[in-house]
Amino acid sequence: MFRLPQYVKQIQSGGINARPNIRILNDRAGAALIDGDNALGHLVMKRAAELAIEKARKCGIGWVGTRRSNHHACSEAPAARAQACSIAASSSARKF
Repeated sequence: MFRLPQYVKQIQSGGINARPNIRILNDRAGAALIDGDNALGHLVMKRAAELAIEKARKCGIGWVGTRRSNHHACSEAPAARAQACSIAASSSARKF
């Protein structure tokens, strides 16, 4: 809730895309790269975590990098989901 006013201002000014098209740019068996379309970082990281878990279940490892995302807080939720599935998760985010 601490950052909610900041997120609202960024959405209103166009700094965050409120209707993003989050898509996979590169896809391999155990890794992928996602373009967040300048969405809220939480949405992008949720999608990245889901994809990493899916990949890890299929081939034993899942790493998903992201780009064009925004602040995604502490990423505890995606890591907790991965832990519940008994797999390791890693995230990487870039703004450009």
